[in-house]
Amino acid sequence: MAVDEHSLNKKTRRSPPLPKKMLGIIKHNVSLKPLSYLHVGGKTRHFFIARSVESMVSILSHWIKEQGKAGLKKIIVIGGTTNILFSDKTYDGLVVANKISFIRKTGHSTVFVGSGTSMSSLLKFCFKNKLVGLEWTNKLPGSVGGAVRGNAGCFGGEIKDTVQKVISIDIDCNGKIYLTTRSKKECQFGYRSSIFKKDNLGALSHVIVGVYFKLKKVPSIKKELEKAREIRKYRWTKHPMEFPSLGSTFKNVPVKKVPKKVLKTFSDKIKNDPFPILPVALLLDGINLKGVGIGGAKFSEKHPNFILNTGKARALDVKKLISLAKKRVKSKFGVSLEEEIEIIK
Repeated sequence: MAVDEHSLNKKTRRSPPLPKKMLGIIKHNVSLKPLSYLHVGGKTRHFFIARSVESMVSILSHWIKEQGKAGLKKIIVIGGTTNILFSDKTYDGLVVANKISFIRKTGHSTVFVGSGTSMSSLLKFCFKNKLVGLEWTNKLPGSVGGAVRGNAGCFGGEIKDTVQKVISIDIDCNGKIYLTTRSKKECQFGYRSSIFKKDNLGALSHVIVGVYFKLKKVPSIKKELEKAREIRKYRWTKHPMEFPSLGSTFKNVPVKKVPKKVLKTFSDKIKNDPFPILPVALLLDGINLKGVGIGGAKFSEKHPNFILNTGKARALDVKKLISLAKKRVKSKFGVSLEEEIEIIK
């Protein structure tokens, strides 16, 4: 039986049939710069495009067979790369581009979506079918899998709010591959985090392949379209859309991690996102980072939490700016910043 989106079922954990041959071609010494949303990066020793669940299982089983369990520390699965900073150096492993893309209705107000589907395609499908709940994602770049993995959120919404369950390829400590279905609770969603992000630190454990969303069917989407238009206008007005960036470089800071003296200074700026946080842009603005650049990278004048590639940035330039911001914020405000982007070494 082929392992594709049609064969995924409600069983909690099962071993998929392993393909008898490689379903795709492994390329070698591929430049990461054209794949990078920020347009930076060196090369990867090996590269593969997975266009179906079956081909994803195929490459994972092949890689584990060739490299053993140690190979799980040298493999990266990418989607839209909208929050990934590749190194300037050659990545001595395998990069897999997730192109598992499909959208289909499974009920009155539920949809099943391939993890490689773009968020823009999903929102367009929802509006076409008068399904609401994802309006806040308008102009949110990247893939569905990446959004779920990092529990993307903005404008008062989080992806977890509409997730019903998630299908993933899981790899156990012995290198055995399973298909697993998790409920929303089992996904362990947190602030810009999930089990799919936490458990993948250090070695690949989970690859999201499909997501069920529970939305709301409405007779008219006039109100939601207007909200989406307002969000688009806000992004173009407040965010630096004219240059490549990885969006928010740092996470907003939970108030419990902010010194009381600093909280008092910014008491009228606290927001719920979805719990009380101090917008990190205020701290970055407070250390005068707007427009500060190193090499071809700089902090945006519009929004200091965005680091831009003005043309010829290197990953090293971005890393230096990140280090500069963390040191200055710690020194002035006593706050330790945490990256929202993922840095590949």
